[in-house]
Amino acid sequence: MTARLPVRTLFRVTLALVVASCLLFLYASAAHAQEEQPPSGELAQTTGNVYFYLDGVLAPVSREIAAGGQTIEFAVLEVLKGPSEEEKAAGYVTYIPEGVKMLYSSIKQDRTEYSVNLSREILELAGDREAAVRALAQLFMTIREVSHIQNVKATVAAEESGAPPLDAFEVLGITPEEVEAEITGEPVAGEGKGFSPLLAIGIPVLCLLAAGVAVFLLRRRKSEGAEKGERRRPFWRRKKAARSRVAGFAKRPGSMKVGRRERRSSGRKRKNDTRKGRKKTGEKGR
Repeated sequence: MTARLPVRTLFRVTLALVVASCLLFLYASAAHAQEEQPPSGELAQTTGNVYFYLDGVLAPVSREIAAGGQTIEFAVLEVLKGPSEEEKAAGYVTYIPEGVKMLYSSIKQDRTEYSVNLSREILELAGDREAAVRALAQLFMTIREVSHIQNVKATVAAEESGAPPLDAFEVLGITPEEVEAEITGEPVAGEGKGFSPLLAIGIPVLCLLAAGVAVFLLRRRKSEGAEKGERRRPFWRRKKAARSRVAGFAKRPGSMKVGRRERRSSGRKRKNDTRKGRKKTGEKGR
């Protein structure tokens, strides 16, 4: 016969097994949670895009950046670092000068505007319009991609300590419209990519030449029409018109020419005067 365990002993053994199972379960859960959470002092990572240039076009590059409230700042730091060696080998380039740092940044409470202050190394781009436009396009596109804030501004640290920051567009000699056009790929308003100052001079000159040719052709057409109309007149009408022109010319003051009719009338007048003179002479002789 098997000996039966006392009820108290059986209860204690069962309770011990239950407690051991609970402790084992809690330990396993804690270990699993510790594996999922990053170690203390490290931030959770997320994937974001920073922008460099590839074959002259803005191109995104995936980077691991810190998640949370400082995602934008870490994305800016990544784009300021420039492309890695592998990315350079693939053809990626940056127009942001080496050594440019982000001194501080600010964001409006309603998340409608983000501003970043850069160190004075960015002033190396002053005078190089294309490089300055592309550098800010990289920076602005990266911030917009990460933050979804479209209104981005950039300032540059003043030379004197305590002085207000300088507007990046003014010190670099570019406009916000140029940077926006570089990001969107559309031309700046009021400008044409293929426009040349020669066209401003050439177009009016061509218009004047065309107007001159049109006037010349119109006059020539009128003169040809007048000649054709003159040829179509009957002979007697043309002769009559010629006589009227001659008579009109003869009536001009100071003209030495006289018309045929005037010559005839003057001849008749002289004959009459001669006859009258002869009659008077004959009467006196009698």
